[in-house]
Amino acid sequence: MKKAILFLALAALLLSNAIYGYRVQSREGEEPIQPILEKMDLFLEVVQQIRSNYMVREDVEWDRLFENAIKGMVVSLDPFSEFMTPEEYREFEKEEGDTFGGIGVQVHLQEGLLTVSSVLRDTPAAKAGILAGDQILTIEGEPQKGKKLEEIVGKLRGEPGTAVHITIQRPNEEKPLELTLVREEIENSSVSAVHVIQGTKTGFLRIDAFLEPTPQQFREALRQLLEEEIDSLIIDLRNNPGGMVKACVEILSSLLPPDSLVATLEGRDGTRTGVYKTWRVDLSLPPEIPIVVLGDRGTASAAEITISCLRDHHRAAFVGDRTFGKALVQDVMPLSGGNAVKFTVAQYYTKEHTPIQGKGIRPDFPNPLTRQQYHDLYNALGKQDEIDQRDPNIQTALEFFAQGAQWPVYQGNPDGDYEDLLPQWQRDDQRQYQMQNFRYLSPEVDAGDDSGEEGEAEPQE
Repeated sequence: MKKAILFLALAALLLSNAIYGYRVQSREGEEPIQPILEKMDLFLEVVQQIRSNYMVREDVEWDRLFENAIKGMVVSLDPFSEFMTPEEYREFEKEEGDTFGGIGVQVHLQEGLLTVSSVLRDTPAAKAGILAGDQILTIEGEPQKGKKLEEIVGKLRGEPGTAVHITIQRPNEEKPLELTLVREEIENSSVSAVHVIQGTKTGFLRIDAFLEPTPQQFREALRQLLEEEIDSLIIDLRNNPGGMVKACVEILSSLLPPDSLVATLEGRDGTRTGVYKTWRVDLSLPPEIPIVVLGDRGTASAAEITISCLRDHHRAAFVGDRTFGKALVQDVMPLSGGNAVKFTVAQYYTKEHTPIQGKGIRPDFPNPLTRQQYHDLYNALGKQDEIDQRDPNIQTALEFFAQGAQWPVYQGNPDGDYEDLLPQWQRDDQRQYQMQNFRYLSPEVDAGDDSGEEGEAEPQE
């Protein structure tokens, strides 16, 4: 009896603290407080019922129950918001600069299934032909549906040289595929494939993600290409999920004059909360050297900022496919006990104030690749001349340069480049986003279809 009274007293104290905190943090008149207080009271009522009546007492682990309740609340906001435990927060902080043993995929959970959003170049996953949209069903024969993301990722990582057996389900294929991959040391090297295309003076480089070391790697690559006297440049941002906005602004500072507007941030009330502009750097690409930037359905966030900025300043032509459409900006707030919460705080707009969120960016020269073409290019890794010859986007860029590199100036569109929302930004009946990447077409589907409904193709570690 005494324990029950103590528990109820603690619950009442928790509720009163929550009420006080909410009143302090809320602006007067912003929204009615009573419905929120009623929901807090209902939450504590459920907690008391579980404590008093749940049959299997040993299953009532309060740390786990409260953690899951908070996680569920935050993740219901949008696919990029999350509550992190101390262990998850520490892992989050070190991921950007680490090397690790793994297979080389970036993943996210979709409907409880681990889904590949991108494949790092020249890794075991790439060599095995794994592509974005593939779903990992089992690891070492154990089904993974319903497990926590960090738990599944931990099973894919391991000592370099060790093997891991996985089963994947590929969109449009009925039979799952069994694969055994040998883990390698995966480096977060984000600038790759730096070379001059054979028979031309066109430089090429790929940016796989925008990480802390990316700008320095980009400048080293640019210096190398300039020493080889290039007369044009291709920057490949296909399948680039984004990353640090600061890194993309620093890279843009090597491509645009100082003080060029990159993007603006607008918060919850439509008020401007930030402005990104380029600054003076020690190495710049001469303005007479034209640029083509490549993008596709896997090009998101900071990568889209890069494309939109170069397009709006008429510095680069965009070749490829409609981009992913993520203009939401997240911030990480440290909490008590070593926890943290990451949630969306703003949305960015381009120089011409064209909205990208949910819509993506329209290419100047549409040239989407089919799933089979992506697969063929991955299989040709290490054979750079062969890749250049077989890559339709690269060939389109070379033809563009050969014809004088002329294209219409983009004037901006206050309604966005497209009227429709991309499928991954539709919400279901529970207001959950349909986070499907739709980035690869089936070989039999017409690659010119711009509707966003790419056949039956189904859809980030």
